[in-house]
Amino acid sequence: MPSTSPDLEGGGNKNQYLNDYYKDLMDQPIPLLDDSTPRQASEDFLLRPKLVAWVKDLISNTDKSNLYEEESVNLDWMFDELGLHEIKVPPPPARPRPELPNQDFSDQDDYEDEDYFEDEVDIDELEVERYVEVINRFLGDLETRDGGLIQMKAAGCNLMEVLEEELEEDMSVNVRNLITFLVPAIWHALVPKNQIAQVDSEMLSTEIETLLFELREYHIVDKEATPQNLIELCFDEEMFVAMVQLIDVYQEEALKKDKLSDSETSQLTIHIIVVINVLSELL
Repeated sequence: MPSTSPDLEGGGNKNQYLNDYYKDLMDQPIPLLDDSTPRQASEDFLLRPKLVAWVKDLISNTDKSNLYEEESVNLDWMFDELGLHEIKVPPPPARPRPELPNQDFSDQDDYEDEDYFEDEVDIDELEVERYVEVINRFLGDLETRDGGLIQMKAAGCNLMEVLEEELEEDMSVNVRNLITFLVPAIWHALVPKNQIAQVDSEMLSTEIETLLFELREYHIVDKEATPQNLIELCFDEEMFVAMVQLIDVYQEEALKKDKLSDSETSQLTIHIIVVINVLSELL
């Protein structure tokens, strides 16, 4: 698994990559624009409302990324480039990065035995290996952590936006960083190419409530929320096992300051299950 350190060598390189990516995106077919490019959509009366909504989402997502990842990507040029003067607004004022609380989901002990799934569940090991290969290839092609989010958004998947609305207050900074890196990889591995995966917020909220209810049941029966127990809550067991393996590799390779605590690992795992289950329901 490639390094998942949040920054490149020099913030300017990262910002330049993101700006260049968005400029290239102007001439790429976008599923949400009926496979037209943004430039083509700007000249099509029927597609213009979709283009306006798409650009507003990109601007909003970029503002959030600038705030939380301390980036300085400026997309004001896009209004003039696409002739969207009617929605051009000044960028938001500079403000401090919000502090995100670290909610403890579990008192679970360390689980370092890499064979903790052995003989516990009936899984297809070849499918697990395929998922790991697909995800590693996807992550290896990204030049920045945000590259996956951009690809997912451009392909018409709104999962990350809905997820942030539902879970933002419950995410520690460490977990948020990995969520934004791994969710696009899960999406890439599960969603067929050219299929638009539009997530309903109520559906996501229901899945979260169901999962938290199941975790409370674990507590009642004195059952630990460990991977070998949590797997029974996941619709795609092979994808869950693949993600647990990748998280383990991250823990081994990450710098000390980036390593997850037990509670953060549990928190990340729970969010991963929600994402897998929601995408599985859509397919």
